[in-house]
Amino acid sequence: NYLHLKEGDSSREEVEMKRKNLMLAKTFSLLPAIGNAYYNKWKNNIRTYDVFHPSSFGGCLRKVAYQYYDVDVGDSAFDEKGQRIFDCGHYMHFRYKDIFKEAHELWGYWKCKNPLCNLIQGDNEKRGIPFSKVVTCKCGNNTGINGFEYEEVLAEDKEYNFSGHVDAIVRAGDGYEPDDFIIVDFKTINSNGFNLLTSPKHVHCVQVAIYMHILNISHSVLFYEDKDKQLIKEFRVDYDKKVAENIMETAKKLLEILKSNKIPPRPYQNKENSYDCKYCEYSKICWKSSKLNSST
Repeated sequence: NYLHLKEGDSSREEVEMKRKNLMLAKTFSLLPAIGNAYYNKWKNNIRTYDVFHPSSFGGCLRKVAYQYYDVDVGDSAFDEKGQRIFDCGHYMHFRYKDIFKEAHELWGYWKCKNPLCNLIQGDNEKRGIPFSKVVTCKCGNNTGINGFEYEEVLAEDKEYNFSGHVDAIVRAGDGYEPDDFIIVDFKTINSNGFNLLTSPKHVHCVQVAIYMHILNISHSVLFYEDKDKQLIKEFRVDYDKKVAENIMETAKKLLEILKSNKIPPRPYQNKENSYDCKYCEYSKICWKSSKLNSST
């Protein structure tokens, strides 16, 4: 019997240790460790909100304000499931960028994978460069495209406080004019949302509109993947000067509000009627009270 003293056992302490190991083997779970890892990743997130991120600017600007002011809502804001969903979407980018390397002329920054080098090429160009323009690094890396890591192009406008990274840029035309390039943004969505999707979401249209305006590119494609069934839908969004100007004007007004230590009005009359508001980490602060003054 496992728990009985056998010849060679040095002590009852050794038997007790065996008993505990047996119990551990029966109850051991990886989930707590995974949860802790996601929590630490969330807690140590280095993303800053002193700039406006295009990916969220089409949503609630009051939330953008709370993020800008770095309002602390404590650990109640941590959502492990949300972190896993975010990771799922993030890793989709890697998969499709590898495909786009083969299928299209992909433009961006190219980082040498040699850890002793890590030289980035193309980061001095507004839209980056295609891999065909990458030259052999000083380290001697000539292993081809697989020897370099694709880095996303930075879309930044300091006047309107925008800063974000474009998932991918491809050149589809024969020239190098704005009309020859396409901005690609990858999105994951569950089957229910995918089946109901007949047009791109507003918040995503705002995101690519900002990218196109900053990088002077005329076209974009929103690429939605059903993460349950791996189906794909794509929607073309072309540059609209009037839309872009309205977004920039909104950013300008929001900056004025924030510099006055105020926050914009709530976009919703009742939080129960808004999915985004109901599950927002700032919901309790927003609807109960705030140390910040309202702009209205």
